[in-house]
Amino acid sequence: MVDSDPFEVITTNIMQETAKLLELDFTPTADNIHLIDMCGPGYAIPSSEGNAAIRMMAENKDLFLDPVYTGKAFAGLVKMAREGQFKPTDNVLYLYSGGLFAIDIELD
Repeated sequence: MVDSDPFEVITTNIMQETAKLLELDFTPTADNIHLIDMCGPGYAIPSSEGNAAIRMMAENKDLFLDPVYTGKAFAGLVKMAREGQFKPTDNVLYLYSGGLFAIDIELD
């Protein structure tokens, strides 16, 4: 998570509504949500992990993430992968829904 909103509740609701829209035979619960804190030094303050994720995606996929949300969120996904939280057979989806760009920052 990248700020202090009650994301366990927000995320569970979004997942439940998405499951309904997709007519899945699965109803996500709070037990299916595993959030990690990727806020770094603070909201709207770039983090070194987020900047590394931004650089990784720009160099390898020509996809530009922003330092406020999407860079930090992708850094969390990278962290989870490096910690072995996914099996080789898992299907992992990172949903990039845009975001306000702050490209003018200098990446360390």
